[in-house]
Amino acid sequence: MPSVAGETLELLGSGEVNSCYAVGDDLQARPISPAQYIAHAACEVDTPAEPLPPGTNDRVGAASQRFARELGQRLGRARRPRNTRARRFVSRHLTLAREEVQGDPIAVRRIDDLRQIFGGLQPARVEAALGEVYAIQPQGRALLARLEAMRETYRLSALDGSGRSDAVEPAVIGIVCSDGLVD
Repeated sequence: MPSVAGETLELLGSGEVNSCYAVGDDLQARPISPAQYIAHAACEVDTPAEPLPPGTNDRVGAASQRFARELGQRLGRARRPRNTRARRFVSRHLTLAREEVQGDPIAVRRIDDLRQIFGGLQPARVEAALGEVYAIQPQGRALLARLEAMRETYRLSALDGSGRSDAVEPAVIGIVCSDGLVD
């Protein structure tokens, strides 16, 4: 459905994620494509600005709420660790390494920390590095040394008492652009 006069167009963003919405008097934000946004918001350079229609803030809020919901759903999916071959490889070999050092509580703790770090969600660059580990398939001390190096390189840590890892930053939503359509 094309945008119509009286609606407010919103372009919202968070990180690398952007979405466009059209919001009418009913405050139901409906997604529109970036091309639709541009087509309806385009005007001549010398077109005078119009006053904001009543309820503009409510419309912006409705679009922001929808974007936040959609972003949360998208991030929820992204925050689930993928069960990749690399992750399974690392987990299996850390389990074997832990069995070998059962009598050494410091080594057991070190391996448990690595299991917690590499068993949870990691940024894309760390996931890529895990893929490289899988490609060369180091085992034993070589695997532990590689994972320790990744831990230092990417400044990774096990979960703290709050249950959160420092690997994922909270999303900040910003209004990139907002336009009102007039006749």
